[in-house]
Amino acid sequence: MGVSFIFVLSGFLISYSYGWRLRSADISRAKYFALRFARLWPLHFLTGLPFAAFLIWKGWLSLPNYGVNLLFLQSWVPSTDWHYAYNGPSWSLSNEMFFYTAFIGLVMLGSRQKLWLYGGLVALVASAMVLVYTYIPTLNVGGNLPLAEWMFYIFPLFRLDEFLLGMIIFDIWRTGKFRASALSYVTIPLLLAAMYFGARFVAEPLLYHLYYTPFVALLLVSFLDGSSLPIRFFSSRIAVLLGEASFAFYLIHKRLVDIGERARHKFGLFPSDLVFVIVMLAICIAVGLATHLLIEEPVGRFLRQRINRMKFLNRA
Repeated sequence: MGVSFIFVLSGFLISYSYGWRLRSADISRAKYFALRFARLWPLHFLTGLPFAAFLIWKGWLSLPNYGVNLLFLQSWVPSTDWHYAYNGPSWSLSNEMFFYTAFIGLVMLGSRQKLWLYGGLVALVASAMVLVYTYIPTLNVGGNLPLAEWMFYIFPLFRLDEFLLGMIIFDIWRTGKFRASALSYVTIPLLLAAMYFGARFVAEPLLYHLYYTPFVALLLVSFLDGSSLPIRFFSSRIAVLLGEASFAFYLIHKRLVDIGERARHKFGLFPSDLVFVIVMLAICIAVGLATHLLIEEPVGRFLRQRINRMKFLNRA
């Protein structure tokens, strides 16, 4: 569900930041792509580097595998040895780079064309789910990975509808014809109910994709009106800072939790699961904030300045 929200939100934010600029040629496609690549690559490289160094030390590093990872192509390979390599959560960055590339063409479509394309993508994914779940539900691909997990959770083309939905929500929002403040009070209960129901009654392929999409879209829409009390809370300075650091948090959290789990079992720490979760959450937030403030923000500022000075990008 969290990844679905990120993809939908990404479609909205990229439309907000670059939609009119690309359509009006205020920014070149080359410069847009360079800025998006520079946004993701530094932390992607940094968080994967310790594991690449370990593999080099062991003599296990595969240069094609590492090259595919560095170029954000890993999600296209149906093998856990590829798309989950180095820093597992970075598979979603491969999808994001595909979305950013597709955006160059998608942004030129009209609102009705986007709706038709969205419907077509959802129909395609749903049809594939029926076929896979009916005829080959137990088929595995590389790394003993269920085909359904790769197709409906990882495969970039089958997640494009979520990004496109974010673009559609932006088109509706910019008209200024709706008010969504009341939704903020019911969205979280609806999400919790959806999680409870989904865990018990929904087939696994749908949980990988499609099932949560309406609920995360509703969550995004509820955030678009800043007049309600819950949304004012999320607009506070600390909430904004945490939001800015969320990318760093996302990339570092899994490995930190893995390390915490090993330490917990080895030294008998935190017999209570609740205490362990609270401690790890605090550690991940602290490390995520430090990574954002000390690395992501200054490196990003440096790269943006360099890209803005590359005059040839403005002509591409």
